[in-house]
Amino acid sequence: MKWVQIANVTWILALIVLYEWPKIDKTLKREKRAFIILCVIAYGFSFLLVLFPDLYSPVKVLLTLHKS
Repeated sequence: MKWVQIANVTWILALIVLYEWPKIDKTLKREKRAFIILCVIAYGFSFLLVLFPDLYSPVKVLLTLHKS
């Protein structure tokens, strides 16, 4: 069942990339690179949250580190 959720996340991310990529100007190399990096990070977090749903959120981890 988790693989269905991962497939859904992959499908949604692919749709977002296919929709947004043509809108980025061809001369803006840094923006394209930043877009890909952010998509990979978001996909990684989504993948982890599907596999480990009890995982702390990044904000909670940062708040814990900040308090100590």
